[in-house]
Amino acid sequence: MKRYLLIFLFLLSGPLGAQPEKQRLVTRTFIVSLAPGLGTGGLKPGLYRSNFAFNLTSGYSYAIRGLEFSLISAANVSDTRGIQLSGIGNSTGINYELSPFTESAGEASLTGIQVAGIFNNVRDNVFGAQVAGMYNRGKNLQGVQLGLMNRASGFGFGNQTGVYNWVQHSFDGVQAGLLINETNGRLVGFQLAPVNIAGLIEGKNTDPEGKLTAVQFGLINISGDMHGFQAGLINIGRKVRGTQIGIINIATSGGVPVNKRNGTMIGLLNIGVFHSLGITAGELFHYNIFMETGTLKNGAVRGQSSNRYFTSRLEYSFSPVHGSDYLRQYGAGFHKYYYNRTTTPGMMEKRYVQGGFGLHYLQTSDEKFDAENFYTGLRAGAGYRIINKL
Repeated sequence: MKRYLLIFLFLLSGPLGAQPEKQRLVTRTFIVSLAPGLGTGGLKPGLYRSNFAFNLTSGYSYAIRGLEFSLISAANVSDTRGIQLSGIGNSTGINYELSPFTESAGEASLTGIQVAGIFNNVRDNVFGAQVAGMYNRGKNLQGVQLGLMNRASGFGFGNQTGVYNWVQHSFDGVQAGLLINETNGRLVGFQLAPVNIAGLIEGKNTDPEGKLTAVQFGLINISGDMHGFQAGLINIGRKVRGTQIGIINIATSGGVPVNKRNGTMIGLLNIGVFHSLGITAGELFHYNIFMETGTLKNGAVRGQSSNRYFTSRLEYSFSPVHGSDYLRQYGAGFHKYYYNRTTTPGMMEKRYVQGGFGLHYLQTSDEKFDAENFYTGLRAGAGYRIINKL
């Protein structure tokens, strides 16, 4: 059997181990190898560029311009153009700086598809797709990465799908993760995972004005300057000029430019802008305690006659006017306020008009949940505050 195999290799390329001229890059249509250095690529496979390669174990060549199949792994010094299929892993750009052809080769990039059981690694850019059982890595991504962990050490454009997706700089496209999506730069597109992290979320309120919008959707969403959308249980942003929708919304700093509007925080608790704490009496209860948090929408806009707040309200009511002493009421709602603006000392935000919507639940004495005890209502009012913020 060994004799026939040697004859086969001899017919393809001459005597086994025959070498090209020194420092000369040779293109072969077809290369077969048992292992690096043992095949039709000779003892120095890094001097060969092939259109088709079949490696019984692992392969090593200068570049691929077509199809390469390896039972274990494949490694190229320069770029890969076409399809690489390996049982364990593929690498493009290995020993790149040591190659005598580096200066004329440009970048060690992938243009095509890499498929491997465990990992794919590209020194420079990925133009196409990387599919691996565990790990995909490249510099700048323009295409798709599909694996448990996907990394792009430059920018990304396209799609990353896995457990943990990471881009060093900006990302345009869709990141879908089972645990975490992260881009340290600008996000344009969509992040979907339990935890989403972005350096900046693009939106229509970006300064200068942006035309693209980004969305984070998950349990916890974290962003630097947030000009798009966040939807989740907990949303955290800095210089929030977009929209946050969640149970808890956090704006960690102001810093909105002059004549630019703040965003909108829609949630049960909005941390960063406190509006008011109060107590009222009504036809059902003697005491209705409420707290409102939200956003001063036009705080940085000059030349307007009113300050406009959008707030979320939490309420608790007790001591019923009629009925059992055990009767309680819980409520939540949203309100819009218009307060007077003035330069007169001590008179800022004294007068206001407001309107809103609320959802309430009446807890009866038997403490059993009853969906019929929910009711909704509209509010409208006007007033004068004796003490600011109360």
